[in-house]
Amino acid sequence: MTFSHWGRRIIEEKHEAVMRWVTTTVAETDSKIALQRLLENDVLPQQTANFLAFELRGNTSTETSIYELQLPLDQISKHLLSAYEKSYAYLLTPETFLADFLATAEGAAFDENFASKLQTFLVYDYFPLILGAWGENARQNDVGYVSRTEFVVKLRDIDELILHHATISVMVDLLDPIYDFHRHQSSDPTLPASELALFFEDKGLAQAVDEFNAKADQPINIREAVQIISVLLGTGFTVTEPPPALEPPQEIEYPETQYDEFLHDLQEAGVKLQTPEETQVALPSIERFISKKLRKKTILKVFHENRSEYERFIAFLNGSTSLEKAILNIETTLRMQRVDPTSKLAKRLREAATQRFCQK
Repeated sequence: MTFSHWGRRIIEEKHEAVMRWVTTTVAETDSKIALQRLLENDVLPQQTANFLAFELRGNTSTETSIYELQLPLDQISKHLLSAYEKSYAYLLTPETFLADFLATAEGAAFDENFASKLQTFLVYDYFPLILGAWGENARQNDVGYVSRTEFVVKLRDIDELILHHATISVMVDLLDPIYDFHRHQSSDPTLPASELALFFEDKGLAQAVDEFNAKADQPINIREAVQIISVLLGTGFTVTEPPPALEPPQEIEYPETQYDEFLHDLQEAGVKLQTPEETQVALPSIERFISKKLRKKTILKVFHENRSEYERFIAFLNGSTSLEKAILNIETTLRMQRVDPTSKLAKRLREAATQRFCQK
């Protein structure tokens, strides 16, 4: 993982802000800090909290819950910085990050570790959904390993599939996570055009890369980015081929950075405290709108009697924040499972999603 000067500054601002909060809310006599305070009090964005939890599990005995851990301040700082780095790298360049996180220089094994890592991802949820189904199908066909090149190609295939449905609303959903990462600075954040060029380079969208690189370091908010993309959508994207191989990830040397001031409150530290007006009304599970007959057919024809993959599919649909995103998840899954998205079964699943979001 390497970052631009902008990206490194944002990562370190967030890291320093949370550490400032930690050090100002503990007793002077505390030599260790309980991880539970970071993981349960909405101090961190959920994706960052997931990366932090995953890293700590790898350094903790299986008998110990990470919520019971108490670590010295310097260790918390180290793991927290790593979690923020992973978050930014994943949000900005998901294909590249997933290739390095889920595969070695040689390839990816579809084992328990692979499945465990997939559970880390919340943002861009189509990646873990499709990769999980792909891995399960591979295991069922006695294929437990793929080369790194094949894995990289699969990641590009997934992005191509999503971009095939890239309405403006879908593009907003794709851009929002990386803009949301910057909302501690402003309610209407901007990114340098060069960062957006990296985002679209990761997806192989050559026209978008050229467009944003031509704007150099011009700050662009999400509305302006969508306007630019809308023009390109009108002409059609050309997705470049992924590279035949990627070099293994390199160790990062972190520069020391001094700050004249720190962020002084939780909001600027990335804490999201929802007001009652901002809290969304919970929707019922989509299974409420799926008949027993449709459930049985979906498990049989889409997931080949694999009930755990069906339940994973339902969980992703329940996590969809809009009808359009739910339908995109349905159609993406069906295509990856080689099920006709125009079939009667597909139509019934889309109707169930529509009923969930449009119930009276």
